[in-house]
Amino acid sequence: MESMGDRIKRLRIANNMTQEELGDKVGLKRAAINKYEKGNVENMKRSVIEKMSAVFDVTPSFLMALDNESEISSSKKGSLESVYKITDIRKEALSIVDSLSSEGVEKWFEVGYDLQTQYLKNTSNVNEKTTIQLIETLINAEDVAVRGLAESSKWRYEQVNKLNSRFKGLLEDASLLIDSNRQDTTEFINLKRKIFEAVFPLSFVILGYEKGVNTVTGLSDRYHLSQEFVLEAIAYYVISEGVVTEYDDYLIDFSDIPLNDLKESSDAEFVVTDTNERRIELREKKNKKKFFGK
Repeated sequence: MESMGDRIKRLRIANNMTQEELGDKVGLKRAAINKYEKGNVENMKRSVIEKMSAVFDVTPSFLMALDNESEISSSKKGSLESVYKITDIRKEALSIVDSLSSEGVEKWFEVGYDLQTQYLKNTSNVNEKTTIQLIETLINAEDVAVRGLAESSKWRYEQVNKLNSRFKGLLEDASLLIDSNRQDTTEFINLKRKIFEAVFPLSFVILGYEKGVNTVTGLSDRYHLSQEFVLEAIAYYVISEGVVTEYDDYLIDFSDIPLNDLKESSDAEFVVTDTNERRIELREKKNKKKFFGK
């Protein structure tokens, strides 16, 4: 029979919370939540039970494992078929995909892969690992993207002694997929996409260029990343966005960077063009030609 501590842990994991996050919501320290889950506290305060029940959207009796009622509130009950009057879920899903643009289909799959990873996370104990444990586990990973994520996370953590939820989530996903030997899956490819966009967004390229940085080596030094990681990130953007990539009001040209040669690419230069300035320049040239009649 499921104990109260087991039920608290299951509900916490199902709601994608760490012990620390649950503690923050009910006004307790992480250590206290850990004791509750391990069954080391016999008499849990009524106020804590009420707060925790509200967080998980369950009744106090269910939280305390006194009955077997559904942990899902009545407002959330109802299957997909009954809510949307769907008779064939697979057929409906294919119909939705067929109606989307290419960008929409890509987004559809990204969300699907994210949900697959989230499901795996909810059934694992990866949320219980601390930031330091995750970084130390992944810092020597074979995959360049994951290793770069760990290195960047370590540097960020050392600056302010904490890490934002986006990076912590990526570390958890990477640890989960590697531990379950899923590096050859589409979920892992989707994870690498998210890593590159989080650790090395295209805005970094533009900001670096404005500071006189126009090589892979320069970007690596400026953002505390390995040259190998920067090159793989650029390769990702070239594949997904094109050799000449548009970002906000800028065009980024990576065409002179040899993506398959780390040594040759280190000093190869990329070019960033401000499209607004370029339009002004072309307009001035056009007006000048009209004025001089040429």
